[in-house]
Amino acid sequence: MNLKKIIDLIENKEFEKGLIEVNKLLNIEENVELFNLRGIILNAQNKTNEALEAFNEALKKDPKNIAVYKNLIAILINQNDDEKLIECYKKLIKIDKKNTSYYNNLAIIYDRNNKKEKAIKTINQAIMIDNNSEISHINKGIILFNKDEKETHKESKESLLKALELNQKNLNALFILGKILYEVGEYDESIKYLDSHNTIHSKN
Repeated sequence: MNLKKIIDLIENKEFEKGLIEVNKLLNIEENVELFNLRGIILNAQNKTNEALEAFNEALKKDPKNIAVYKNLIAILINQNDDEKLIECYKKLIKIDKKNTSYYNNLAIIYDRNNKKEKAIKTINQAIMIDNNSEISHINKGIILFNKDEKETHKESKESLLKALELNQKNLNALFILGKILYEVGEYDESIKYLDSHNTIHSKN
């Protein structure tokens, strides 16, 4: 099976030729790699529905294939299909329980769909796995602030300060903390963090 030839065609953006080669091989043998490549090509050709069908066929062959899930997720993000994205990230977490990026992404989706308690529970799971993850503490800070309660504003600040404890030059943490403090009227503190952000950013 000459997968390299198909990959080369994809890299050279010769999608129609690549699709012909994939379909030839699929007529001989149906497997996860070929369905995945078919999905990649169809997506590149803006044939989104057919690409989704190909990725779903790939997952029927191998329900634990992370590469296929990532390709499927890329389409679902463009479609703003949060319901299916939630399903995908839940499945990825079952496959790889230690990957904090899956918990982070799932928590963000829950948060934007106003499922605040699920968002907090999920981001806390990420932090339990890796308490030194700056992005997890930043996302927790954002989620807690979005809950829009006085007590969670305090916890939001603490979470962002934890991210800065891990890396005092984290630009995202500095900027978000500065914005949040401004929103709650802590203007002097806000300016301190925003100034630090601007100083570091100007040097990069």
